Amino acid sequence: MLRPDLLKATFTISSEAKLFIETLRVDSIAQGFEETDVLSIAWGTLRLNNGGENELVVASFYDKSQYDAIKDGIQIVSGVPLVYFVTEKNHGKFDGKELHYEVGKGLHMRAIV
Repeated sequence: MLRPDLLKATFTISSEAKLFIETLRVDSIAQGFEETDVLSIAWGTLRLNNGGENELVVASFYDKSQYDAIKDGIQIVSGVPLVYFVTEKNHGKFDGKELHYEVGKGLHMRAIV
């Protein structure tokens, strides 16, 4: 059961994003990382050397050894178990949208079509 102090994920995940996320999972295991277990979706701010900033969706994985620590934060979104690691400030960037993957754009949020 989701802890009451955590935000509920109110977005969906496209089939293209699911495929890309699975590719990330397989690649990370092939590169020698511990076997991944649960997806984490977050919002990140990239600070550039020129002083600029880019904001973007961040996807990463918790490994199996971390399961007990995160189990009460796991939600199922479009059939995908994940931890929605977003503050209230950034929740609106996801709310009612779709996580999508496109070559050249990467993972991003888009209006539901």
